[in-house]
Amino acid sequence: MAVYTCRVKDGSGRIRKVRQQAVSEEKAVTALLQNDLYPLLIRTTERYGGIRRAGSSQKLLSEFTDTIALLLSSGLTLKDSLEVAADSTPRGRLRELYKILLKRIDSGRSLAEAVRSCGIRFPRLYEGLFRIGEKLGSLEGSFRMLSSYYLRERALRDKLISALIYPAMVLTVAFSGVVVITVYVLPRVTEIFTQLDTVLPVRIESIITSGRILLVLAIGGVVLLGGLGFLFSFAKKRNWKSAAQLDRIIFKIPVIGSMQQLRENYKFTCSMEALCMGGYSLEEALLEASFIVSSGTYRSSILSARKSILKGGTLADSFIRSRVFPQRLSSWIMIGERSGNIEGVFCQLRRFFEAELEKYSARFIGLIEPVLILILGAAIITIIVLFVMPILSLYGSL
Repeated sequence: MAVYTCRVKDGSGRIRKVRQQAVSEEKAVTALLQNDLYPLLIRTTERYGGIRRAGSSQKLLSEFTDTIALLLSSGLTLKDSLEVAADSTPRGRLRELYKILLKRIDSGRSLAEAVRSCGIRFPRLYEGLFRIGEKLGSLEGSFRMLSSYYLRERALRDKLISALIYPAMVLTVAFSGVVVITVYVLPRVTEIFTQLDTVLPVRIESIITSGRILLVLAIGGVVLLGGLGFLFSFAKKRNWKSAAQLDRIIFKIPVIGSMQQLRENYKFTCSMEALCMGGYSLEEALLEASFIVSSGTYRSSILSARKSILKGGTLADSFIRSRVFPQRLSSWIMIGERSGNIEGVFCQLRRFFEAELEKYSARFIGLIEPVLILILGAAIITIIVLFVMPILSLYGSL
């Protein structure tokens, strides 16, 4: 039995930290809800065997997802699929992953529990969809959904990398030139004037000063961005209040915030569509959907909506009060509740958010290219003004 460290909110709204023993994360959440505690963050303190506990690479996850999705679609069982995948994969982390998962499943664990204890940090979306697929008896659908989702994510990442390659190369060459001029060339020129017992021209002094300032700013910028990234990751994992504030900040960033919200809405509607069509009640579906979303703000709103439904309220009214979900989602859910076709509404919403996510991804790529060109142009003009023009004017005055 695993021990879960949970950050929860009680009935009075106070946030505190508790420990909960349970056979699975789902059972831990159920036990907390029965005590009127609403989980905001759950981490297992179970010690893992097998693969050294490590982050999951996109390449490993992609190959794992695509391979098992293909084998399941061929009619094989999950156990047979893992065996075939392990036998056909060369030695490495992926083959070891297949074997560990197979061992966990042979011991009686579900796939969702197996991926949690295999030693690889799977995204929360995997555990949630695996849990849903096992409940509905359709793991093939879960893998197919994951494969489609990460195919879209890979396409966006590849386009972004392609847009960044050329500006990054030009900036690297330009900055390297500045470093060589500042660190190697100009000190040598200074030595020559010193040996000649001649006063160093003001232009050379200004170039040296400008180069040092530029190097300090560049190094400081890299350190600042790295520190902010570390603090962001640490706060999001360790402190729920900070994570909620960071979520709200991210959601307000133009384009990026909209894309992040669309991702959360897409995950939520995908899981609700599958569960409602599988015959699960709205309360059960909301509990499972809370495992899917990545944002703590969304998770808290979903669990609060579930509590409201158990007290006789409606899902649409709960979402309207939360002010986290978009107006379209609340309005359509209200239509679904009144018409009695809530699963059809979630199907339509999932298609809508999928299309919106693709549209915003294309818009983001279209926006990042001119922004990078402007940044590149500004950097080159700065280098020309600070270094090239003073050197040319100095040469012309000799």
